[in-house]
Amino acid sequence: MPSYDSLSTQITAVKNEIDSSLAASNYSAQDLVFIAKALETLGAMLGVNDIVAATAANVTTINSTGTTNVNLVNTARTAAVSDIESRIAFNPMLLIGV
Repeated sequence: MPSYDSLSTQITAVKNEIDSSLAASNYSAQDLVFIAKALETLGAMLGVNDIVAATAANVTTINSTGTTNVNLVNTARTAAVSDIESRIAFNPMLLIGV
């Protein structure tokens, strides 16, 4: 993913301009559509879509890894319980401490 650190001054200037413009004007529905499209275009140009996509991909990876590990723990737990049960069933004297 590209680095946009060098554009921080320009990004701040654009954000300030947008904030002051939105605060100073009453916009029609059509104006708001134009503003939304302009912000979408700026976001795409500045890599916001790259960041969102990378974040979504990493969230998917984390969820998948978590599910896999939970399944592994559950499988190991089930095997351990079965092992203990088979040992107790094999030697009932263990139940009374003999």
